[in-house]
Amino acid sequence: MGDAGIPGPPTVWEDNLRDIGTTKLYALGTERKTFDGDLYVYVKAGATNLAASNFCTYLTTGANEQTVSVAHAIGTTEVTVAETTCSANDYQDGYLVVTAGTGIGECYRIKSNTASDGTNTVYTLYEGLATAWSVSDTDVTAYKNRFNGLIKNPNDAQQRPVCVTQWPITALYYGWALKKGYGALTIEVLAAGGIELDEKLITASVTDTTNAGRGTLTGSPTSTIYASATSGGTSDDAYTYVAAVYAMQPVLGHVVLEADCTNDEACLVAIDL
Repeated sequence: MGDAGIPGPPTVWEDNLRDIGTTKLYALGTERKTFDGDLYVYVKAGATNLAASNFCTYLTTGANEQTVSVAHAIGTTEVTVAETTCSANDYQDGYLVVTAGTGIGECYRIKSNTASDGTNTVYTLYEGLATAWSVSDTDVTAYKNRFNGLIKNPNDAQQRPVCVTQWPITALYYGWALKKGYGALTIEVLAAGGIELDEKLITASVTDTTNAGRGTLTGSPTSTIYASATSGGTSDDAYTYVAAVYAMQPVLGHVVLEADCTNDEACLVAIDL
């Protein structure tokens, strides 16, 4: 077990790194190191199959802010919340955040949850409450684990990737994906936009939907790309906008290849997510 009752990695692994399956073997987000230091994380695919060598992320929508249905004392690990549409274990390994009222700002890890009976949902927590919750003003919101229900990273890059798939993971299956270290990633090279093939730093793709999940090589956008962003303003306005978009994207790794990359092909990269 990890600190404060939250599970840590097992002493013996029950599967091989490339295994996928419908049975959950570990807490989502469990990390696993290879002999040479690459770090993998235990994930669950969403409703769509995940292809190999893609950035993946999570859906951020949480349960609506709900009121605590029953007063709970300090140390309580089962809490009742006025959540009406929850299915069993929708939020397993996720987070329960006190958003307002007594206990505001406290964050608890969810061990399991019942299906809603139409009025309430019971959340079982890994840790007991640090503050007594009040029916009159304690409001909470449940969030899924960030490794639960993964999707291919959207092309708008508004979500930060949490892993890179190294083999296909079937929809709704559990498996392992790369979080830090060396592996394959499909690369998009915006050569027409001034991104050279020998650039090395990687961000998430910010172009059309066909490139969702891919990495993009960073560089200085030239007139070809920023001119297309001009709409009623000057090219300087467009350049400022596009340059800002590039600047806001976090660097997620680098290409290992010494030679030029090839657009729309996978290559060896070093990732740090």
